[in-house]
This record gives sequence, structure tokens and C-alpha cells, in this order.
Amino acid sequence: MNPHRRIPQGLFHSQRQFHFRRSLAGIAPTTSPPPTTTSSPPKRTKRRNVFSAITDSQPDLNDASGSGNAAEGRGADDIQNNPHPSLKVRILYRDEQEQTLRERVETLTSQIESLHKDQQERAEESRDMAKMLKRVEAELTLKKAAVLDFKACCGAPRCDDWYNLDKAAQALCTDLPSSDQDLQFIADLVSAAREEAGGINQMLQEKNEQLANLDGQLVSLRKDLQTVRSEKDELEAANGKLNNELGVEAVNLLKRETSFIAGMNMVQKQQKKHITQAEADSTHIAKLEEECSKLKEKLSKNVLSRSIQTQNITKLEEEKNRLLADKQMAEEKLHSKQEKIQSLQRSKEELEKKIEKLTKNQAAVDESRQLQEFQITNIQSDRDSLAQRLENNKVEISKLQALLESKGEEILQLSNRVEDLNDETQVEMNNEVERLKEQHKEAVEECTELKNSRAALKADQKLDVC
Repeated sequence: MNPHRRIPQGLFHSQRQFHFRRSLAGIAPTTSPPPTTTSSPPKRTKRRNVFSAITDSQPDLNDASGSGNAAEGRGADDIQNNPHPSLKVRILYRDEQEQTLRERVETLTSQIESLHKDQQERAEESRDMAKMLKRVEAELTLKKAAVLDFKACCGAPRCDDWYNLDKAAQALCTDLPSSDQDLQFIADLVSAAREEAGGINQMLQEKNEQLANLDGQLVSLRKDLQTVRSEKDELEAANGKLNNELGVEAVNLLKRETSFIAGMNMVQKQQKKHITQAEADSTHIAKLEEECSKLKEKLSKNVLSRSIQTQNITKLEEEKNRLLADKQMAEEKLHSKQEKIQSLQRSKEELEKKIEKLTKNQAAVDESRQLQEFQITNIQSDRDSLAQRLENNKVEISKLQALLESKGEEILQLSNRVEDLNDETQVEMNNEVERLKEQHKEAVEECTELKNSRAALKADQKLDVC
């Protein structure tokens, strides 16, 4: 009998593959491997070993140790709940960016509220100063009107009104400022009130400009926040679509794997007579194990690819444990089925055809993996474009800062112009005070002349009486 003839898998090979995949996944073996005198694997198991090494060597990205234990206990139904790793990173980045923008918006809102309160306080102070300035100007107007009335009265006096005229002159002299210091004090008070009002108006203008700038920044930040939210929604939609595609592919792989295992179990039950050839094929098993170890080392470098397929390991291992128990029960019944070997040989050929068909399906799976890598490349290009947009936003911010500095220079020029206008107003007030002083002197001289003329008239009247 040819020891290199292709024969189906036996119990020994299935158990060794089971423990081999558990060791790749970082799971300690629970049972010792059976003796080497049970069965020998066929040559076509090389493709099977490659697929197992690929699926079992992928770590779980959610597990920090990279062992893949986090996927244990979950089936193909949970694949859609786990987003793609690159999309997950982008979504987390967008969440952090959205939180940062919200914090900046809250900070600017609080600053605007404080500036509004300060503006209200300044406006109240300005209103108080305007009221005081109006009151002082009203008092000066009254003083000027009293002087004019006195001059009008002194223009054409009557003889019987000299006594009343004297009383009015005395009252007017007491109401007028008694000295130059009082006039200077009133002028200084008016100028100080006007200066303070001008300073308050300038401060209010600056606060209004700051509020306008902060409002503009707030609007731009809200636009950025809306853009980030829309991009996040697009990423989540792409993530859901990709997860749906990967979930369908994983379910199809699981179905093909289950049908393949069921067919191999049927062949193993029917090929009990070939157990004695395990010793002759032990060297072949060793070679296959060496090839599997080499494939493990080679495929461990591609950890980031096919990460979602690791979720099928736990379900396959549980299915294989159950099938191993069924195999042990079926081996006891194989002694009574030796006469059905010929019919089982035909079924064996049919299964070989199915295996070839599964090999073709494996090529389709590789094409889908290339498509996934292409999608990952597109996602990375999107990330680079977003980084470029961020740099462009930084350049625009620097331009806005330069514009703000230029506006600050214009505000400084306007403040200098306001100071010049205040100086001109002060000069006009000083001229007005000098004119009032002169009018006061003239009024005093006229009062003195009136007193002298009255005394002369009284002396003439006394002489007439005598």
C-alpha cells in the first residue's frame, strides 16, 4: 500500500489542529494530544492549514495584549457591532475635536457675557456723568440769565423802584460767584465731567469692538463644530456599511467552514481501515507541522489585516470540540460498516470536488480582502486631506490675527483724534470762563456805580427838603 496516497483527515490530525490553533490564539491546552498511531492527514490539508493559520494568527484590536482572547465567546452575529479600527480612530479624533470646540464656544460665551455686564456698568456711569454735566450746564445758564436780567433792569430804572432795585441787586450779587476761584472750580468740574464722559465713550467703543470680534470667532467656531459633526456622521455611515459587508462575508465563510467540517467528519467515520497507515505518514505530518510553523511566522507580520476574522475562532473551536466528541462515539460503530467502503469511496471523490470548489471560493475571499485594503487606503487619504484642511485653517487664523493688529492701530489713531477733540473743547471752555469773568467784573462795576448814584440822589433829596 502506498503510504503517500491521499487519505482523509483522522482524529489525530483534527485534535492536533485544534490544539495548534488554540496555541496561536494564546489559549493553554486543556487536554494532552493523543498518541501518534491513530491517523494521517491528506496532502490537501495544506490549504486548510494555511487558512487556519491566517484566521488564528490575527489578534483582537480591542485586547491590549494582542492575544485574541477578547473575541472568545462571540459569534458572527457580533461582527457588525465592532467598527473598523481605522474608522474607530477617526471617530474618536472627531469626538475629541468636537469636545474642544464646545469648550472654546463655552469660554467665548462666558467672556461675551462678562463684557456685556461691563458694558452695562459703563453705560450707567456714562448716563450719571451726562446727568451731572447737564445739571452743571443748567446752573451756568441760570447764572448767565440772572446777569442779563440785572443788566436789563439797570438800563431804565424808575424813581419809585430804587428800593426794590437795591434789594434785587444785593440778591443778585449774593447769587453770583464771589470770586475767580469759584468760576475756575465750576469750569474744572465741567471739563473733568466731559473728559470722563469721553473716556467712558471710548471704553464703550473698545468693548463693542471686542464683542464684535468675539461674536465673529463664535460664529466661525460654530461653523467648524457643524462641519465636524457632519464629517462624524459620514464616518459612522461608512463604518456601518463596511461592517455590514464584512459581517456578510464572515457568515459566508462560517457556513463554508461548517459544511467542509461536516463532509470531512463523514469521510473520517468511513475510513477506519486506514488508521494503520498513520505510522507510515508520521513523517509527512511532521513536515506539515513545520510548514504550519513557517506560515505562522510569515503571517504574524500581517497582524493588521483580517482582524475581523478572529471572531470566528471561538465558534469554530466550540464546534470542533463537539465534533471530536462525536468522532469518539462514531469510531465504536465503524467496525460494523466495513462493507460500505466502496460506496464511501465514491462519496470521497465527490467531497474532493467540493474541496476544489472551496479552493476557488478562497480566491474570491482574497479579492474581497484586497478590496478592504483599498478602502483602508482611501480612508487614510481622507485623513491626510483633513490634516491639510487643518493647516489651511491655521493659516487663515494667522491672517485674521494680523488683521486684528491692523484694526488695533486704527483704534489707537481714533483715540488720539478723540484726545485732540477734548483739548479743543477744553480751550473753548477756558475762553468761555474768561468771558464770564469779564462780564462779572462789568456787573460789579455797574453795581458800584448804581450805589454811588443812589447815595448822591439821597443827598440831593435831603438838601431839597432842607
